Amino acid sequence: MPGFVTIGGSLRPVTVNNYAFQYMTTVGTIRYNYGVMLIQSNAMYGCRGLNRIYLPNSLKKFGDYAFSGIGNSSSALSVCWSALDPSAASWASTSFNHSSSSLKFYFPTQGAYYKAYNNTNLKNYVTLSSVHDYVSCSDANSDGYYYVFTKGLYPGEACEMGLVGTDKTSIYLTSANTSAKKDGRTYTCTNIVDEAFSSITSITSVNINYSGLKEIGSEAFYGCTGLTSLSFTDVGVTRIGQWAFHGCTGLTTLTIPSSLKKIDGRAFYGCTSLTSVTWNALDCEGTT
Repeated sequence: MPGFVTIGGSLRPVTVNNYAFQYMTTVGTIRYNYGVMLIQSNAMYGCRGLNRIYLPNSLKKFGDYAFSGIGNSSSALSVCWSALDPSAASWASTSFNHSSSSLKFYFPTQGAYYKAYNNTNLKNYVTLSSVHDYVSCSDANSDGYYYVFTKGLYPGEACEMGLVGTDKTSIYLTSANTSAKKDGRTYTCTNIVDEAFSSITSITSVNINYSGLKEIGSEAFYGCTGLTSLSFTDVGVTRIGQWAFHGCTGLTTLTIPSSLKKIDGRAFYGCTSLTSVTWNALDCEGTT
């Protein structure tokens, strides 16, 4: 959507009016370009097909229920907002009310992402520095994966990079799609971030064919009931965090790689269809 229109020979910023796109359930992606300053009440209300929204830095105000009821419970919903100062925008407490339970906000220019749970009052979201421990967030790469760069302990120290989101229903990690550049350096993904895909029921398979991935974070795939296949075709993972695959009721078989050293508490709790577990350990000593 254009950010400016010409009225009477002058460029004017665009306002998205009340009910402009209400119940347009076939829209999957919408991009508001720079210039849009106001999205009024109910503008995108009930757009259940949305899975990606791009918001410009120029945006200053959301009306009541502007994005209420968007997305659905079976797929991820990502909002990428290039805001320089999101806390300066005017939020209505209902702006994203009753939206997808897997709603995530990405702030590439601020270096953070924020996972908003259902009915979260985003008006209370003020400071980015309190959001986890991330210093940079990338837009989706050409393969549809989002990565974040975690802070180093000291200034100038090399960061680590973690997987935080995707547009895909089948996750297939290889050396070809797990690298990104920051400050002139090339980084490779070392972990799947805590809660990265929690409750995204549209994910059906996870294949880690990449030895550089060392950890799967806590609740990374919590409640992914559509997940039926989990495989490690290249060793490297050393730890699976607590509740990582809790409630993945579609999993029937599991093969644990020989590199794994630690499985935290209740990592596979509630995987009620799991009937076969194979552990390719060469040496169990020191494994917990």
